[in-house]
Amino acid sequence: MLSLLERPRRSFGTSSAPCRPAFSIQGWNAPARRLIPYGCPYSFSFAIRSDGTVLAWGANWDGQLGDGSGLSQTSAVPVARLRDIASVTGGGTGAMALKRDGTVSSWGNNIDGRLGDGTFVLRDAPVIVLREEGGGNLETNDWFLDLDPAIAKTIPADRIPVFLVVAANAAGEVTAKLRFRGQDVGTTASVFTFALAPANIVKRLQAKDSVAKDSVQLGYATRRDGRKDTSVACVLAQLTSSGQLQQVTASTLRAYVSGVLGAQGQAVTLLNSASASNLAGATFFVGYGSSSSSMIDNGLNRSAVTVPGAVTCQPQPPQTGWWWNPLEGGRGYSIEVQGNHIFFAAFHYEASGRSTWNVAAGSTSLDGSLFTGDLLNVAGGQTLGGPYNGLPHSSTLGPITLAFNDGSHGTMIWPGGTVPIERQNLIPGGLTAPPQANQPETGWWWNPNESGRGFFIEWQKGYADIAGYMYDDAGNPVWYISVYETPNIRQFAGAWWSYANGQSMSGAYKAPAQVSNNVAPLTVQFSAPDTAIMTLPNGRTTTLTRQRF
Repeated sequence: MLSLLERPRRSFGTSSAPCRPAFSIQGWNAPARRLIPYGCPYSFSFAIRSDGTVLAWGANWDGQLGDGSGLSQTSAVPVARLRDIASVTGGGTGAMALKRDGTVSSWGNNIDGRLGDGTFVLRDAPVIVLREEGGGNLETNDWFLDLDPAIAKTIPADRIPVFLVVAANAAGEVTAKLRFRGQDVGTTASVFTFALAPANIVKRLQAKDSVAKDSVQLGYATRRDGRKDTSVACVLAQLTSSGQLQQVTASTLRAYVSGVLGAQGQAVTLLNSASASNLAGATFFVGYGSSSSSMIDNGLNRSAVTVPGAVTCQPQPPQTGWWWNPLEGGRGYSIEVQGNHIFFAAFHYEASGRSTWNVAAGSTSLDGSLFTGDLLNVAGGQTLGGPYNGLPHSSTLGPITLAFNDGSHGTMIWPGGTVPIERQNLIPGGLTAPPQANQPETGWWWNPNESGRGFFIEWQKGYADIAGYMYDDAGNPVWYISVYETPNIRQFAGAWWSYANGQSMSGAYKAPAQVSNNVAPLTVQFSAPDTAIMTLPNGRTTTLTRQRF
């Protein structure tokens, strides 16, 4: 029998020789396009730009490009989350990057814990390497490997784990040690262990046992070539005493242990005598909360180990950008996940034809691939050109669930029904095009002193798509949008457009009509990747920054 974490040797093409050592580039000032060659069956390459960002291309079977897609690339794509990089090194099925401040990121295959993030889970986007022996605390900001203590560190919020986990594998028994958040120590809660597993290896629930949340498709299993196998669904499961995976619901997870959470943390056993063949493709999680539902809903869980298989359930957060259903053009969805938090907005139309929007925000679960929360109506806020008049009023419209099969496909369940959604190509090839030099960040922008309205911007292949979510003079939510080419990536000028009479939340599809292609002029001047000045219709300007929620 194979060890639980042992994987048979694989080769691609005609080469099966072991990988040769990789070269690395040292120095912050290395010019763009200096290459880091890799010679092995998993051939891939990197380049460090002069601004310290990293590009990658080639084989991506195990996430070794770090772009979050899991798909091989024939042209350069950006490695996610990396900035101010001094050097990169790697080989085989993974890589590591040293930041100028002395912190280290890693990505790729993690079957033996080689990434140093405390888990045995493949990471197709960079994660931060933990401190020696998994020491330190989130609260004291000393939980990460620090190769240059003389430099002060600021870890972006979206790269800080929700809590610390260190897994270990001894003779096929996989254990994990949870370190609770400081705010939770001393509270009463339950600790849970569970899996996201291919449905074909799980004893399924009977129809009478299912609940509404379990109708959500929790992704599809991934084949070894990085693509989704749409014939194999992924479901929540727990191990029985006999080593069988039994499907469960978010509300029926059995607790591993319950009691007062201590500062010393909690050790759990994830895998022991169960056969590897019975668990192939399952990813095991640890989490804690006052109940299993709150643990899922509040995102207090982390993946700890993936058992290799022909197909694997490995959840992914959605890509930041515009999403839509291509069969329902004219309405769309702005989605961004930062760490384990999501901010979502939907632009669509009321039954009367007036344009409107709704918003949802909160914690994600299952490594960012699942969100359940309230969809909100918002009204009474700031108009496009008017002064700030305080926070708008919000009310709950109903529940919403977002479940992502991968970074670019998912399912939305909201008061209007179930809608398959996917990333939107603004122009042909837009999603696969590399970013332009000095391109501002894609995602949510706002003025924190004018809370209640926001702007969502995405760049693709030299084009920008911007939407403004705000209010009309009567206080009703209204949105404007514009798409245009940006020859100067740091400045664009155009006009806001308005639409009406399109598809409502629960109505049948109908195409909208453009009401105006010149509601008001639009000018934005970017001073940095995350700051800008927007000129409003009355000549007043407002400062915009990236929203760090």
